[in-house]
Amino acid sequence: MNKIVKFTIDYKSTKEYRSMLKEVSEKLKNIEDDLQTLIVNLATAGKWKKWSDSIPEGEIFDFTEKMLRDTGDKNVDTLAGLLDEVIEVKKKIK
Repeated sequence: MNKIVKFTIDYKSTKEYRSMLKEVSEKLKNIEDDLQTLIVNLATAGKWKKWSDSIPEGEIFDFTEKMLRDTGDKNVDTLAGLLDEVIEVKKKIK
């Protein structure tokens, strides 16, 4: 009697795959955080510089997503678009 050999394995259930997927997710989160920082830093060095210079050192300010999408700086807009893509990829990775 012939034995059927299964040539494919359920790679998603392997320890190595799950570990690598966790690493990918963590790196995507770091990229997301870095992009958010770059967006704020670029906006406050450019279009928002006058406003930024008027804020006392150490003051905490929460930037909203709407604010970051409405800076009037095409470079900031481009980075915001990249951030959107990273967030979408992060949601799809499972």
